[in-house]
Amino acid sequence: MRSAENINKKCQVFVRSPQSFKNLLLRPTKTKIHKTLKQKLQRWIDWLWRQEGSASQRARGLALGVFSGCFPFFGLQTILGITLASLFRGNIFLATLGTWISNPITYLPLYWLNYRIGTILIGKQENMPNISNLNPQIILDQGSDFLIRIILGSSMMGLIAAISTGAIAYKLLRSNTTQGMK
Repeated sequence: MRSAENINKKCQVFVRSPQSFKNLLLRPTKTKIHKTLKQKLQRWIDWLWRQEGSASQRARGLALGVFSGCFPFFGLQTILGITLASLFRGNIFLATLGTWISNPITYLPLYWLNYRIGTILIGKQENMPNISNLNPQIILDQGSDFLIRIILGSSMMGLIAAISTGAIAYKLLRSNTTQGMK
């Protein structure tokens, strides 16, 4: 009986104390976890900003990676991005990161858009199927027609995305470098 009274007293104190209730809701462990995650994310972003090279080299590397990522060469996009970054003196790590514009979430929308752009540029043929009716067998039957459309569309989309990404990245990296000097 005595232990039941003791528990009852503790519950009454807890319920009466708003601070105790607030402490229960705002568990320090969750706050620490959020703070730690936020700090790690901030450190990762800072590390990205401090990558090797000038602002133009870093922006060029990212843009070349985005360009490479627009092509439907699964597994070869990273190699293409690194090769282009090496040839054009861009940041290799940021080129690798830029190839992730195409990932399992964006594959279908990106390649559908690339195919549509290629079809618009070349023009639709009579025997060319609609994108909504595509399946692997139809793609194999179309062969080079499909390949030309998607490669042309990927090239155009890659150029647009690379120029946009490179310009934005350069502006951000340049302003970050300027602010760091002040």
